[in-house]
Amino acid sequence: MPYITKDQVTQKRKQLKAALPQYKLSVTTEHYSGIKVAIVSGPNDLGTEYDQLNPYCMDQYNKNIQDIMSVVMPILNEGKGEGFEDGDYGHIPSYYTWVHVGKWDRPYVNTTKV
Repeated sequence: MPYITKDQVTQKRKQLKAALPQYKLSVTTEHYSGIKVAIVSGPNDLGTEYDQLNPYCMDQYNKNIQDIMSVVMPILNEGKGEGFEDGDYGHIPSYYTWVHVGKWDRPYVNTTKV
């Protein structure tokens, strides 16, 4: 069963905020099975106010999102481990990761807009 501790999430939050100081990020645990990162505001136009990002199809996003994801994903995947194989579900990771632009109830804000 995927599992991530609050201490691991806290550590990743510190790493992400140090790597992207110009962005306001929301980094939370999701049911102890994963970590969710929401990019709440920042200096660049990301082309959307809300989007759930797919790290496996980065060519569909603009350059600013690609640049952010190239920083975020290595930090999230560090220490993820190899996971395990399950007869019913196939490969199950040590924990899940989600990256969003904005939140469903709080759109992304471009701080350079007036």
